[in-house]
Amino acid sequence: DDIGLAGPNVVEATEVVASTPAMRAYVDTLVERSDRIRGGVDPREDNMLMVCNDGRKAALDLEMVGVYDSGAGKVGRVVDRVAATWRAHQGREYLDARGEPSGRRGALQIVFCDLGTPQPGDSQVYGKIRRGLIAAGVPGDEIRFVHDARTDAAKAALFSECRSGRVSVLMGSTEKLGMGTNVQHRCVAIHHVNAPWRPADVEQRTGRGNRPGNQNDTLD
Repeated sequence: DDIGLAGPNVVEATEVVASTPAMRAYVDTLVERSDRIRGGVDPREDNMLMVCNDGRKAALDLEMVGVYDSGAGKVGRVVDRVAATWRAHQGREYLDARGEPSGRRGALQIVFCDLGTPQPGDSQVYGKIRRGLIAAGVPGDEIRFVHDARTDAAKAALFSECRSGRVSVLMGSTEKLGMGTNVQHRCVAIHHVNAPWRPADVEQRTGRGNRPGNQNDTLD
């Protein structure tokens, strides 16, 4: 802003996901635990930090705290939103580094999530989102986790694929993707699946797409 470099118009929106009976029941258990802690509980057994962490996990996906919920919840809403954006922009043409049509169409979306990161067996939140997107029609080889790029060279190759249009959805945590990620060229949307601890982290996340070089007029 200070030096007048052009960037996309950022349109922010908050998605509100209605709570389910299972979610409300679990929140009641958090209230009960908090009351017991105030009454005097060995902090090694339970404490408010543990309660807060369990609440953050449950807000993202109840299965992270061992509760099954038949509702789609936040993960389902993320899948719907990302898939709809992918369909809306899959025919969009972008320019390559020489300023010529790249020959590969389609925008890039970045999905930030600091909980439920990839684990063996792909059963965490990242895996659920990927499986949901594949079921919605997004090609599986165009959905990538930054966690799979374990070296600087692998990250550079992954980011190059994002810029060239070979990646449609890039998922990562604030720590691994929030800084030093040069993939803004096709970035049409950034999704904050869970809230980080610091407001500056949100600014850094959004900055992956809200920067010069983004060929989209609008960043959602």
